[in-house]
Amino acid sequence: MRALVLQAAGGFGLRLAGAGAGFLTNVVLARLLGPEDYGALALVMAMVALGAMAAGLGLPTYATREIARAGEEGRRADIAGHALFSLLVSFLVAMALAGGAALLWPMIAANSPSLARVPTGGIIAAAGLLVLYSLAFPRAAVLRGRHQPVRADIPELAIRPFAVLLLIGAGVVGLFSIGLETILVAYLAATTLAGLVGAVLLVRAMPGFAPVNWPRGWSSSAPFFWLIGLVGLVLMQLPLYLLGLEVNTSQTGIYAISMQFAAVVQLAITSVEVSVQARLAAAGGQGRETMQRQVDEAGRLGLLAALLLALAIFLLAPVFSLVLGERYAEIAGVLRVLLIGQLLYALCGPARVLLSMTGHERIVLAAVSVALAGALLAGLAVIPEHGALGAAAIAAASTAFVNLFLLVVCWRRLGVRTFPFGRPAS
Repeated sequence: MRALVLQAAGGFGLRLAGAGAGFLTNVVLARLLGPEDYGALALVMAMVALGAMAAGLGLPTYATREIARAGEEGRRADIAGHALFSLLVSFLVAMALAGGAALLWPMIAANSPSLARVPTGGIIAAAGLLVLYSLAFPRAAVLRGRHQPVRADIPELAIRPFAVLLLIGAGVVGLFSIGLETILVAYLAATTLAGLVGAVLLVRAMPGFAPVNWPRGWSSSAPFFWLIGLVGLVLMQLPLYLLGLEVNTSQTGIYAISMQFAAVVQLAITSVEVSVQARLAAAGGQGRETMQRQVDEAGRLGLLAALLLALAIFLLAPVFSLVLGERYAEIAGVLRVLLIGQLLYALCGPARVLLSMTGHERIVLAAVSVALAGALLAGLAVIPEHGALGAAAIAAASTAFVNLFLLVVCWRRLGVRTFPFGRPAS
């Protein structure tokens, strides 16, 4: 338990520091750009994240699981093979996606008032961001598989957010003009720096020189991890996409900044999940009692952190509205609805991670796919009339459905209770 707490605390500390830098950056950008341009920026960054996730083809999560197992058995050549293969595939697919998006951009922008606001230079910077982001996923996955979850987070959760904050600060004091194009270029520069630091950490984590065994069985699991990541990310960003395409751009900005605040709670949950990820992969062959112990420790720690953070943010929601200005007056209600979804997520424990690390990724894919279909139908009906508040309700309901469903599956299929309290399944 002590090791998990230390790893989770370290990961959360990094995430909280990065979130703090991101919070300041987003508050500054939201005030400087206004809801319209800030909504456009959020939509572009969401598309970049989706493309980067898609580029990995599910290999990063697969690599974490297999590298953790290979490390337990001393198979150094397999560790090297999984690491190199996931990095190479992610890079090549990201290059193809970036090129295709650049060619299709005029048609994409013509169908979205928000995206039409982004200048050409910003689109070029976003294409570069897509490639660099795609490499961040397998790099972090390898480090997590090597039981180094805190180091895995340093580039993206410490280096990049503070570099962005410094660059935006330079623009605020007049070193360059603040606009969508220069902001995206700043993100590109900060991500390049984070990538260099990540490369150094990755090299140091590898088990010395070893021959490379390229993975052979990846096609049986990696495509499902890819679909889980892709569908899950679309599900998370779907309300934002629908707002950007169907509703006025100010509602897009209100929802986007609300997501930034609510994400602080998810940071705590994610910190615990990534800390226990490799442990659950290794514990898969050690019996139900070992898995239950790992799940109990992770679930209780994640719930405690989520409760404390959600309470603080819930009480401070009206203050956030005052800080951002009258154009963001609706943020308090939107934020509180999103927090409900995050608390339900925490109550269900690390069900998704447990199933993914024990070979039940198909069930996870089924859950997020059903949730996506439901969220799309509900979003088309609710978001045009209720805007950001309706989008938040759909996001919270989708989160609750997926995690409650997976909680039941863990109980019945694995005999492991992921709810933080109570007796294990018989």
